[in-house]
Amino acid sequence: MIETHDTAVAAFDQRLETALRRRLAPPPRLSVAEWADRYRMLSSEASAEPGRWVTARAPYQREPMDALADPTVERAVLMWSSQSGKTEVLLNAIGYTAHLAPGPMMMVQPTIQMAEAYSKDRIAPMIRDSPKLTHLFGDPTSRSSGNTLLHKPFAGGHLTLAGSNAPAALAGRPIRVLLLDEVDRYPSSAGTEGDPVTLAVRRTATFALRKILLTSTPTVKGESRIEEAFLESDQRFYHVPCPDCQTMQVLHWRNLKWKDLPVPVYACEGCGVLIGEEAKHRMIAAGAWVPMNPGAAVRGYHLNALYSPWAPWADLVEEWDQAQGNPLRLQTFINTVLAETWEDRGERVGSEGLAARREQYPAEVPDQVRILTAGIDVQADRIEVFVLGWGAGEESWLVAHEVVTGDITVPATWAGLDDAVFRPRIRTDGTTMAVRAVGIDTGYATELVHRWAKPRLGRGVYALKGGSEAGKPLVTRRPTVNNKNATRVWLVGTDTSQDLLYGRLRLVHPGPGYIHLPEWTTDDLIAQLTAESKKTVKVPGGYRKRWELPRGAHNEAADCFRYATVALALGNFTPSRIDRMADFAPPAPDTPTPPETPEPLRMALTKQRTTAPRRGGWVKKW
Repeated sequence: MIETHDTAVAAFDQRLETALRRRLAPPPRLSVAEWADRYRMLSSEASAEPGRWVTARAPYQREPMDALADPTVERAVLMWSSQSGKTEVLLNAIGYTAHLAPGPMMMVQPTIQMAEAYSKDRIAPMIRDSPKLTHLFGDPTSRSSGNTLLHKPFAGGHLTLAGSNAPAALAGRPIRVLLLDEVDRYPSSAGTEGDPVTLAVRRTATFALRKILLTSTPTVKGESRIEEAFLESDQRFYHVPCPDCQTMQVLHWRNLKWKDLPVPVYACEGCGVLIGEEAKHRMIAAGAWVPMNPGAAVRGYHLNALYSPWAPWADLVEEWDQAQGNPLRLQTFINTVLAETWEDRGERVGSEGLAARREQYPAEVPDQVRILTAGIDVQADRIEVFVLGWGAGEESWLVAHEVVTGDITVPATWAGLDDAVFRPRIRTDGTTMAVRAVGIDTGYATELVHRWAKPRLGRGVYALKGGSEAGKPLVTRRPTVNNKNATRVWLVGTDTSQDLLYGRLRLVHPGPGYIHLPEWTTDDLIAQLTAESKKTVKVPGGYRKRWELPRGAHNEAADCFRYATVALALGNFTPSRIDRMADFAPPAPDTPTPPETPEPLRMALTKQRTTAPRRGGWVKKW
């Protein structure tokens, strides 16, 4: 009996010791990549390849992930393309931290709305489909769990999601692991509190073993947070070996060849052999990250889409070809595919190159022109009109420059404007074309412009007003009518229209987007087209890039080019529609009576004419 009792006690003690050992045992020593391979499951609604995570699918992800568990690495930067897997790196970092290195975490998205969407679309499926994480985070539907869209507790820590535009969320409780996603989309200031990245990083100051990860596709050179951070890092690029000569090299877009080939191939920088995409995975599996700035305290990783297993080279080539002639699409390609910053094209447009492209037209209107639009800028002592002809791919030709001089308070001046705008233009075969859409600036002599534009809306005359906010569309589709004449006014994105114009001016080969200049284009007009430059200026809450006109310079030509471009859009003359056009007959010659100017307004404008004429049009924003 005693022996039996002793045996039972011994067995109980053994079980207790085993349980305690299991309970008190340190977590397994795994890297982030090893953790993901063992515990991470990909969800069908969030991944094109659902099922167990396999790091070997994209081997370049291994080192950046493992850096998050390396005690010698405090900060890391990922300047990666889209479709490269940087989102999965972030998700694996969250899972690893919650399981094996618990502590307070924060993920910052550009906006609160994006943070909520990220939580629902990416984090929630990962937790649900990865059993280890399901156990750690608990049932999100339970009221007692404290689990919400933006706050997810787990044993030993929590995950908080925030928007970079919410200063209160960025200045709260301390954080050990900080994940900053798409930092180039953050505002310059979180409310009035200052730079959101700085605010968030301050929350990690109390932790000796903190982790800070910045990720983003880049945007504009000189404005890109991720590029600035990468340049301060050790600048690691992924080198892969040539299957033929074994030369280690970075994959560059310039070495991808596809002209007159059935499929795109890559030309080795060492031996010149053409490498098919079927060899890409073997090359990446044998690759390695190599620092170009060794010794820097911050880990930095740059990766373009040529490496991605989810971005076939043929698809990238198609995207590149479609972007040609369209500066906005080309910028998107440079940013999101090549993971490089976009240089402001207007900053590099020189008058010398434009002067050299002047050419002699066979007639007033070249044969390639399918539609005419006009841009109008009103000054104190004159009205300037530029007529542009448009062909396939929005290739354009400067057709006419008219200056209507005289007192703009006098109806005869506006009658002269009718003639300058609507006079038919002659083609090579003697037929004529008339302007089909007109954009006119309302920034000066606003009431007079409204009185001229309103009765001519049926002839395609659009009253325009510029907006100074960055990131606005080229033009709003719905006009405003909050003026005493009930004139419809369309709002124009000044920065967008300027970027578009300068992007086209720097194209050097005729084709989509190219701007042709006739031989009569004066040096002064060319100087006006290139007068503005983009500069970094201080604004409330931070800094931003802004188009500026030097003191004493003129830019009426650039303004009118932009107005004519906006008119093309408002007239719904899309590239496909222009390509289909064959009827060049001008519209019926209905010229409304010029507006009469009320005496008080005439007197006010007469007084205003004693000062220097306004320069800069609606693009002069400050």
